[in-house]
Amino acid sequence: MPIDRMFADPMLGTFRTMAAEIRDKRLTGAAVDAMNAELARMERYAAEMSDFNAFSARLMQEGCFQKFSEHYGQALADGARAAAQAPAAAGADPDAGLLAQTLAAYEDAARRYPAEVAAGRMKARDAAPLLRAVNAILELGRSGVTYPVFLRLLVERGLDRALEGTAVVRDALAADVAWAEELQHPVELALRRAVLAAFDELAARAPFGVPDALELELRRQRLEWEYAPALARWKAVHRRWAQLFDLVHDWLDAFTAFAPHDARWASTSAAETQRNLRRTQQVTPFRVAQHERILRETCGLGWDDVFRHETYAVAWHTVDLALSADKVQQLVAARPLCVPGGRPTPALIAAAEDLRARRADLRHAELEARAQRMRARYDALHGAGAYARDFAS
Repeated sequence: MPIDRMFADPMLGTFRTMAAEIRDKRLTGAAVDAMNAELARMERYAAEMSDFNAFSARLMQEGCFQKFSEHYGQALADGARAAAQAPAAAGADPDAGLLAQTLAAYEDAARRYPAEVAAGRMKARDAAPLLRAVNAILELGRSGVTYPVFLRLLVERGLDRALEGTAVVRDALAADVAWAEELQHPVELALRRAVLAAFDELAARAPFGVPDALELELRRQRLEWEYAPALARWKAVHRRWAQLFDLVHDWLDAFTAFAPHDARWASTSAAETQRNLRRTQQVTPFRVAQHERILRETCGLGWDDVFRHETYAVAWHTVDLALSADKVQQLVAARPLCVPGGRPTPALIAAAEDLRARRADLRHAELEARAQRMRARYDALHGAGAYARDFAS
């Protein structure tokens, strides 16, 4: 009984693709024959053996992967050498043959990136800058320059490092700044602007305007360390008052008529649902008191101080705070009542039920508008449909 294809195909698929590439290039020779023989041997083992672990071990012990890769590399090298020698043998300019061969490789890469994205093996946001770099190289190569001039301009323009990300990294850093501006996070925005400024500074004094990758990485890491305390404080303040809001929100809603049907408490049995509701109603006031104590001791903020803090203003403006203004006002009214043994007033409970009935407890329209803006901005940066491909559920 052969190895199940569900296991064999992922292991052998890469080698089958490599062999198909050699066939497509119409390469021949001893290395190609040896490579195909090695693949045939692996295919034969997959057909003859039934134990996957034994199959995998045998391939490793016999060095099938390594041998195939060596033959594959030799086949490519032999093909490149033959292609370079062909124009000279025919009396043509050998440099023209080398340029054509180089451009063919980049053209192949330009075709592969969209295919890799479509197949889900590569993110659109990763492929986009690489594709821009490859297209810039192809444009240079097709401009009529000779092969030596092409190689010189690659270095002068920094395109020789483009596929490593160096030549296009400023676009990525500028995109980080744009995201921070969209999120309106002041500390994050200051950090991203500082990193971009560091890139520009290094580029201004670097040969051909291409910063040294290691120096840039060290500067970036230093800046991130410098901004880390401010970022951590911002996140801590926001997280702690958000948790406090959630607790008071749950406590108030736990007394409403819709609570037994709400996913926060609903269970498979009515008895369990009632236990969940009693837990929220009776235990939450103790938790609120402790969370407010922690907020005051660690951040110097009490409940009333939150509404005057910068983190609250940004969260409201960017819709990170999803509660509606009316719901926030209900929380303000509920907080003094959220004490051990306390309960909301009948009027407050009725108001909470009314908000839920009118879907006015959350900022639904603003949340959807923000999501659409984020998707549109992502697609603008990484290509139409990139958001759907990269974040498909």
